[in-house]
Amino acid sequence: MAEHNLRLPATLTIGDTHVTVKRSGQSAVTVAAILGREETAGQSVIWLDRVIHLGRDEAFSDDWEGAGAVVTRLARHAAGAGGVARPD
Repeated sequence: MAEHNLRLPATLTIGDTHVTVKRSGQSAVTVAAILGREETAGQSVIWLDRVIHLGRDEAFSDDWEGAGAVVTRLARHAAGAGGVARPD
């Protein structure tokens, strides 16, 4: 089993203007400013001013997932939304 599968999800705290990340076993807290938010019928997205996720993508607490090359894009499916998008 790969080591990244054993890692507990980082705790994500989302405020009005900033996001903080606390990882298990580390005393440091990562802080990023929120650049924007998007709400659609199926997904919530928050754009941050820096990369806060580890690797190509990272799962955070409360079903948030972070990805991106230059900044982190946090996304999670809205409650009750299906996990698979269907083409029109």
